[in-house]
Amino acid sequence: MTFQEASNFIKKINFAPDETWADLGAGSGTFTIPISQFLGKNGKVYAVDSNPQILKLEQQFSSNHQAPILSIQADFTKPLDLPMLDGIFLANALHFVKDQSTFLQQIISKLKSNGKIIFIEYDQEKGNPWVPYPIPFLKLKKMTTELNLVTVKQ
Repeated sequence: MTFQEASNFIKKINFAPDETWADLGAGSGTFTIPISQFLGKNGKVYAVDSNPQILKLEQQFSSNHQAPILSIQADFTKPLDLPMLDGIFLANALHFVKDQSTFLQQIISKLKSNGKIIFIEYDQEKGNPWVPYPIPFLKLKKMTTELNLVTVKQ
């Protein structure tokens, strides 16, 4: 997926220009960079990934017209020292977490009262090496309802 395709995909999210978001499991920044552009120069994006390449995002994609990207090389499933967030983005990341419900409870605690969590996941039942802990849509919807998260769309 290109940055433009990712941007088109997430442009319906109502980003405010001064928000702080985290992209957990940011990878190469496919979604981090568009989020940064939507937030503008007064926002902030924490890009978290265990791959050391994540650290290059800060240097490569800095601009006066987009939110600063603060790269953190870390396992996003472990406790992170992040500020309270307006939003958390998980694109093809939740399927790497074995205990998804506990993980979601932990990250919800980092959200401000009107915070958002955006999930992008494969709607599949059976795991494989690339999607070890699949989370089909109905399971995700049930889990988010139990955690008092609202509005899950497919």
